[in-house]
Amino acid sequence: MDQKTGAKIMAGFLVLVMLLSIFPYFLDGGSSNSQQQNNQFDDYDYIQNDNFNVGGQLIDHNFNSISDALEMSPPDTYSAQYIDVEYMNSTTGEFWNDYLNPNITTVVPIRKSEVDGLYRSQTQFISTRQMYFADLPDDEILLLSTMTPKQVFFNYNTAITSYDGRHQVLIRENGGSNVMGEPTLFAPSRNLAESILSIIDGPASQPTAYDTFSPLLNFSEDYSEFQVVSSQVDFADKYYLGIYQNQDGNFTRTTIYQNATTETSSHLKQLARTGLTRGFSLYNLTTEGNILKVVITGQFLNVIDEDIENR
Repeated sequence: MDQKTGAKIMAGFLVLVMLLSIFPYFLDGGSSNSQQQNNQFDDYDYIQNDNFNVGGQLIDHNFNSISDALEMSPPDTYSAQYIDVEYMNSTTGEFWNDYLNPNITTVVPIRKSEVDGLYRSQTQFISTRQMYFADLPDDEILLLSTMTPKQVFFNYNTAITSYDGRHQVLIRENGGSNVMGEPTLFAPSRNLAESILSIIDGPASQPTAYDTFSPLLNFSEDYSEFQVVSSQVDFADKYYLGIYQNQDGNFTRTTIYQNATTETSSHLKQLARTGLTRGFSLYNLTTEGNILKVVITGQFLNVIDEDIENR
């Protein structure tokens, strides 16, 4: 990863920390260890009789992959990540996304404990199930997530009717706005929250971030537990990453590039020629037009350490 890409990752991380640290219980959510978080899934799993204790129409949109989340995001989204932590917990008992290196993700992976901390109180626990974090121009961000139980424990000043009189935008006492539902929306400002609502409730023909990244998504696997898209990398015009665990315990990683640089393309082809002899059970590189796709399967550490670009 070159200095320019690294600087972008660090800048995005600083924006995330600065924004989310305004919430009083956000950062100390990270003090819980993985085993405690796993047990909390069991304690609160699928509570059926809660549907958020607020008025207005709740958000109701598919939220099973990064494709679904990008359909709710503005077209100028330049990077995004989707993590199904509930599925990770059910298969491995551990949130392995915490071990991923920005050298392959090109973003700083958001942690479940951080999103939990955004919605819990000192006495009430929230367990995040799926989460999505997007970077937008002008240092704006969008956070979408699902949670158990579906209740509001944070403090907010007022509920303001928004967007055709249907949704309630909850203005947090310490800043930021929420619209509850499946998924729940968090944005730094009421204006951004309402602009996202206009996408969610608007016509299917309007442009979204899905259209921006569709050249990559057409070649992706939506069942990956961890997914990233970015147009802020130096080794391609656009980049996709998907990682999932197989039933045998090995992991599969898919990387997709639109207009990869000559240096990166050559490096990836060289790696593919020796992939099987270096311990991978699958190493498949294909090209179609301006799209280059690499799929590898192997042990977790090998999969997350393999280059995604020429270094």
